[in-house]
Formats: sequence, C-alpha cells, structure tokens
Amino acid sequence: MSLTEKRTLSQNSFVCGIVAILIVAVLYLYNIIKWGSYPEPGFAFRSATGVKVVGVVSEVGRRAGVEIGDSVSMVNSKNFTNEDNCRRSS
Repeated sequence: MSLTEKRTLSQNSFVCGIVAILIVAVLYLYNIIKWGSYPEPGFAFRSATGVKVVGVVSEVGRRAGVEIGDSVSMVNSKNFTNEDNCRRSS
C-alpha cells in the first residue's frame, strides 16, 4: 500500500468516525427534545421499588401529596404494566 493510499484510507476513516459521532449526537438531541414534551407526573419509579411503587418524588408530586413508597395502581383510569405504559397513560 502506497503512502497516498494509506493517507486516503486514514482520511476516510476519520470522516466516517466524525459522521458516526454526529449521528449519535443528533439522536441524543432528538430524544432530549422529545422527552421535554412529556408531562411532569410528579413521581418516578425505581427498579428497587418496582413498577407500581413510587421511588422518587418531584416538587410537583409533593404539592399533590405523593410520597415515596406510595402505590400507584392506575393512571388516568388506565392500568399499566411498565414505565412506558404509565407515561402513555398520563
């Protein structure tokens, strides 16, 4: 392999790496914008507490009377089995 071919291969590899990094950055940005539109439920679940037991409470939840350890059986009159279903119900 000649010096010119090695240089071209190196440049192409560098460009592919930069493109891959940009793609990942754009996907992160898309998700950050998407998550910003989710409503604030005032609580979150922890894996240690399970899907229907409150593990974290935000200020919105505190004002509504939610406490850590509370059990959540339904959201907007809909049952849920995982955290994604809970978000879709709210």
